[in-house]
Amino acid sequence: MKLSQVKIESYQGIGFMDLDIEQPVLLVSGGNGSGKSSLRDAIEFAVTGSSSRVPLKKDYESLVRVGADGKKANVAVELGGFKFNRKVLTGAGKDLPDYPAVLPHLLGSKRFAGLDHKTKAGLLFNVTQVKRDQKEIKRLLTVRNINEDCIELVMPILRGGFAAGHKFCKDKQSECRGGWEAITGERFGAAKADGWEAPEIDTSGLKALEEERDELADSRPKLAKYVTELEGVAAEHVVAEKIEGVVHDCPACKAKLSFVTGKLVNHVEGEKVDETPFEVRQKVAQDLSNARVELQRVQNRISVLTNEIEQFQSAESRRDEVTNKAAGYFTLYGKWGAAADALAPGGIPLQILESGLKPINDRLIETSESANWKSIVLSPDLTLSYDGIPYGLCSESEQWRIDTAIVEAFSLLSGTKLFIIDRFDVLHPNDRAGVVKWLVKISGQHDTIILLGTLKVPPTGLPETIQTIWLDDGGEIRSKANG
Repeated sequence: MKLSQVKIESYQGIGFMDLDIEQPVLLVSGGNGSGKSSLRDAIEFAVTGSSSRVPLKKDYESLVRVGADGKKANVAVELGGFKFNRKVLTGAGKDLPDYPAVLPHLLGSKRFAGLDHKTKAGLLFNVTQVKRDQKEIKRLLTVRNINEDCIELVMPILRGGFAAGHKFCKDKQSECRGGWEAITGERFGAAKADGWEAPEIDTSGLKALEEERDELADSRPKLAKYVTELEGVAAEHVVAEKIEGVVHDCPACKAKLSFVTGKLVNHVEGEKVDETPFEVRQKVAQDLSNARVELQRVQNRISVLTNEIEQFQSAESRRDEVTNKAAGYFTLYGKWGAAADALAPGGIPLQILESGLKPINDRLIETSESANWKSIVLSPDLTLSYDGIPYGLCSESEQWRIDTAIVEAFSLLSGTKLFIIDRFDVLHPNDRAGVVKWLVKISGQHDTIILLGTLKVPPTGLPETIQTIWLDDGGEIRSKANG
């Protein structure tokens, strides 16, 4: 995105500026308070509608140059063929539709090192255009052999980000742990749950019960047959009892007849009837009663034994069921654990992040070598270092080198090809020439590079590819293509 023109009126330290940028590298210098940072901020304000110095729009009047007419305060830039024109008092103006998300970070007011991890990651993905959409995440989960059912359940949750997906999987894992404890009655432990079996049932009395039941079952048919036989005899006795000793008149000769032991004979008046049949009947009746009681006892005992045996069998079956259910919960626990690990910061998010880190670090290596700086590295935890020293422990000049290198990498890799570097004067005078040489080397890869810094006198002897601007108390003194 080529920045070709900047027009400023009454913005912070600049009274008026009408600047055409003709070369890929623009060096803006001047004394302290001359308006260098105001120029940088004006460009960002024109493009984004926000100021790094005044976060609230209601306070935008403070951006107007002291003593100037706020109604005339205005900033305008032409960037990538698109013209921005913004009123300072209100921030009202025409915005660039869908300008690159990385653009505000290339305009010199923000430091990547000072951003939170989430913003850093989002910026990195945006710059490198690394895929992290639903389709790609699902593919990466599948490659890791995550259970298909787990994938289908977690995918909608991932719309809320990796953290939401990771929490969902951990919650599911907790549910499995709770289910295991409920079915087993024991406290969960991964080592314990792996291969856990329900306690064995004491079946020492089962064999005796089965033997007794089988013995009674064998005797029951014989006893039932005996009862049936006695019932037949008793039935005959009932019939005999009804007619025994009863006198009947012969229908033919009117003789007196009676049954004795089942035979019809002439009845003799006063003759004593034999009592034996009655005794027999009584004995048969008693035997029948006893046999029936015994049969009922056997049947009842068989039922009791069968029930007790079934309870043993049910307990054994229940043991297998508990063991299998516990194993199922543990298996699910492992599947959700694998899914949670995959979505944890050190899993797929890191994998995606590292795929974005490679082109960034490759460019940082090139910059370090080209500018003759020590090694600058962006680590997987998105912290920056200089020669192995963490950013926060680096000197101011080392931090400037890191900030400059990362911004240049973002500019190039995002295709924006525009970046602004402020305060190059933090470098030792002997090191400043090296920065200029580096910018000349890479100028063909970018559309516009703006370098700002405090100098005592205007620079001279610069290559023709560098346009220089000297600012003095907010005014443009001279603008030319070379020193």
